[in-house]
Amino acid sequence: MQKPVLVQLASRVADLSSARPVGRVVSTDGHTVQVSGLESDARLGDRIRLVRADGAGLHGDVLRLSPDGVTMLPDSPPRQVALADRVTLLGPVRISPDDAWVGRVIDPYGQPLDGRPIPQGVARLSLDNPPPPAATRQAMGPRLRTGFHLFNTLLPIAQGQRVGIFAGAGVGKTTLLGDLVRSMEADLVVIALVGERGREINHFILMRLN
Repeated sequence: MQKPVLVQLASRVADLSSARPVGRVVSTDGHTVQVSGLESDARLGDRIRLVRADGAGLHGDVLRLSPDGVTMLPDSPPRQVALADRVTLLGPVRISPDDAWVGRVIDPYGQPLDGRPIPQGVARLSLDNPPPPAATRQAMGPRLRTGFHLFNTLLPIAQGQRVGIFAGAGVGKTTLLGDLVRSMEADLVVIALVGERGREINHFILMRLN
């Protein structure tokens, strides 16, 4: 039996492509970048990588397609981007989750944000998947203890249930979410911070350590 590390390496090598389509920057408006040469290969949502003249890379997503090229939405401001900079098509986003990710801080693409290397799992999974058919969905499971009497009685939360918390800015939604994470009856809690302030990341990290 192969060792786990060898299995991971074999999986990553099998997923590599010997050649990737390449385009060139033709214009930019300060927020997006227009690229020619990828219009016949790119798909909406594909990842692309731009290389500046100094060798620094800039990643982004395919935002729009047209007969003349594609529009790139960069992950960060496109500073120092020049005409004819090289752009490589990376394809759809896939991640390789692993049990070692538990307790780590990662970005949407499975890359670490806590300054430490992170192992990759064997399976490569797409982030864009269709929902399961309605006829195959299971009923909600038993109630979960939340640590709040209000939720446990009047607003119970069950396994498989979706709950929305809606309120104005600065009234404690993030604080309530943090308290639920701390006391929720669950083996594993995954927190996805979308549109939160940067300081909220440290709040949840300190909460987990405490």
